[in-house]
Amino acid sequence: MSHESSNVLQATYWTEIGGPHWVRQQPMFDHMLATFGDEALRALAVQPGETVLEVGCGTGTTSLARCAAVGPHGQVFGCDISATMVDAARLRGAPHDCLSFIVADVQTDRLVPGDRLADAVYSRFGGRRWTMPHSPRPRRPCGMPSPIMSSMKPSCSPATPGS
Repeated sequence: MSHESSNVLQATYWTEIGGPHWVRQQPMFDHMLATFGDEALRALAVQPGETVLEVGCGTGTTSLARCAAVGPHGQVFGCDISATMVDAARLRGAPHDCLSFIVADVQTDRLVPGDRLADAVYSRFGGRRWTMPHSPRPRRPCGMPSPIMSSMKPSCSPATPGS
């Protein structure tokens, strides 16, 4: 099965089945996964004024936290393959000028507008599994050695969760 056909299946699943379930159960998922987002935010050390790309933003929970960290002069771009989840993220993020959400396939779509660079690229789940040919690259990569979190930032040094 090609990436393109498998991604169509993933987009369909997460828009029609998985996404609606996640949206209905969002408070439970947010509570259950808070530790992972908090640890990644700590390791990523987002600073005011930075630009952050979140791959697989879901309903925007961790994007909202990054928006608070970048402040009024920064920008957070969230992308997800699920239109259902991006719609929920847009509703949650509407009051925040620093947030933008798009439905995108990380393997085929441009993830931030124009030639803009990201100071940090983040994915709470599985970001290392994807090839992202159109994503902005941070100037110097930094990864967290965790199978379910991936963070890159030019100014961070590799961290071990909990250290």
